[in-house]
Order: sequence, then C-alpha cells, then structure tokens
Amino acid sequence: MSSLSEEKTVLEGGVEARWITQGNEFFDWKYLLPTRPSNSLKEGRGWVKQYILRGLFSFYNNDSRIQIEDSDFVSKSGGFHLRISNNWRVLLKVMVVNKTDWFDSSGFQVNFPQRIRTFEGSSLLGLPYSEAQFVLESGDYVSIDIDSEYSNIAQFKVVMGGQTVFEKGAVDRIVNIDIQDAQKLVILPPEQVSGAFEESGGDLDNDGVIDSEDFDPNNPDIQTKEQYDELMRKRNEYQDLIDNDETILEYDDEDRFGTVIIKKDYPKDPPATLGYTIVVLVCLWIIYGRKSNE
Repeated sequence: MSSLSEEKTVLEGGVEARWITQGNEFFDWKYLLPTRPSNSLKEGRGWVKQYILRGLFSFYNNDSRIQIEDSDFVSKSGGFHLRISNNWRVLLKVMVVNKTDWFDSSGFQVNFPQRIRTFEGSSLLGLPYSEAQFVLESGDYVSIDIDSEYSNIAQFKVVMGGQTVFEKGAVDRIVNIDIQDAQKLVILPPEQVSGAFEESGGDLDNDGVIDSEDFDPNNPDIQTKEQYDELMRKRNEYQDLIDNDETILEYDDEDRFGTVIIKKDYPKDPPATLGYTIVVLVCLWIIYGRKSNE
C-alpha cells in the first residue's frame, strides 16, 4: 500500500503547517458517503466534499475500496462522482479490471508527474488490469460512469487544479477505487517561548540578536513581542479559513508546497502464468479425483 509524505511548510507570514494523515474513518467509504445510493449531489464527510453514487456498487477491504460495477443485464451499471474537500489531500488508486492500457497517452491531457503514477498488471487468474494513482487536493474531482447511463456524471474524467488531466469515454468494465492515504492540512501551534537558551551572548537561531534580548531565541524571524503577536494574528487568520472550508493554497503543477511524494510503490503482481498454472492444477485434480472414484 502506498502513502504520501507528511510535509511541513512555512506559509505567508511565517505560519507553519503540515499535511497530516488522518484516522481510520477517513479510509472508510461507508463513513465518507453517508447517503447510498445518491442520485443527485450530496455532501460527504471528511475529505469528500460532494458526491453522486448511482447504480451498482460494492465495498471491500474493510470498506477502503469501492467497486463501481458493470452490468449488462437488468440493473444499471454504477456511476460515481467525487469532489475533494478544501485543505485535504488524498491518494486514490483507480483500477480498471479486465482491460489493458486504459491509462495511456490517449486519455491524458495534462501530465502532473509528481501526482500521477500508472501501472499495468494481471491478477492470479491472468486477468489484466490497468491502474493509476492520483494525488488529489482541494476541489479536484473524479467522475466515472461505467456504461454512460447518467446525465450528471462524466464518463471517465479526472480534474486536478481546475484542469482536465485525464478523460475517456465509458470504460464498460468494473472499476475499483482504493483509498491509499488521506491527509489534512493542519496549522501547527507556535513553539513555546522559553527565554534565553545560551549564556554569554549566545545566538541560538543565528538572527543577529543575542538570546537574552531575543523574544523567541528559536525563531530567526521573531525578535520582538510585536512580531510574535503578528505571527499569532496571521496563524489565527489561516485557521479561520480552514474552519470556514476555504482553501489557503494555490494549485501548483509540481506541488502546493514541498514535493508530493508517493512513498512506496505497489509490489508487482505475480505473472499471469502462475494463475494459469493454478487453474490447470485444479482441473487435473478434479479429473483424476473423479477417475479414482470410478
């Protein structure tokens, strides 16, 4: 399972913030999508700002996977539209089952190399699949209509930073979406100010002001109480924006701060021949088992 790095940054005004992975409920589709199904746009929980969930779908892997199902009979196939809440960042693995090269150059319109990874593989039974990992943030969305049956869901579209990065027609296959990581942008509390740290004119933060005269000996940007009060004002301003669900970071192709790191690749799946070998051995066991009973 892949995850994202937890990065620290300094925002405008010297305010520190970090992306921090959240608790188990934010990896649980049933918690995130309280109304199921939902034929129109609904409010989600946590990092799910809004969603539409129609037709056939199922949950697996402790509800961290939602399967958007393909049906060619009585019931309609599944459709899923998902928009990310402000000041959240998630890593989603989107897998198209029994189809190759779905995430190829014909579908990608913009390449965000820091935020997208693709992979082709096969299951134990030799069925091919095509998958992509997407790092999605405030306002980004994924929209998938398996058989193009719903007017309020795009056929297969991923939008990041207001740009369509991937788009194709109806996939006509099962699609699995796994939650790999869910992080929230957290404004960090200021460090404790504890007076002088070094005797005899030491300058712990190398700001040119000796520790005995420095209001914050740990922070090179803070030498006076007035500067500290301004930092606290700015910090509270950022926190109010987050509390009011307003994004505080502009989208950037490379990152919104630091380098977005997908920390671990998926292990490669066993070769398809292994699946075929298992099937052949099972068939031989059944055949010879029947002969021995005759």
